Amino acid sequence: VSGQTIKLDKSGDSEGNFSVLALKKEFFQRNNFSCDFQMKPVGQFQQGETL
Repeated sequence: VSGQTIKLDKSGDSEGNFSVLALKKEFFQRNNFSCDFQMKPVGQFQQGETL
């Protein structure tokens, strides 16, 4: 989980903008570098207006 903004209300509930990443098997190659796995976004959660 990667997040930029997090807010807490008076009850301690949190809200923020988050991206959920997963390690996925996807080949990548550039010049003399290659990798069999990459971190890919699989979900995004956006902050509401209530806090």
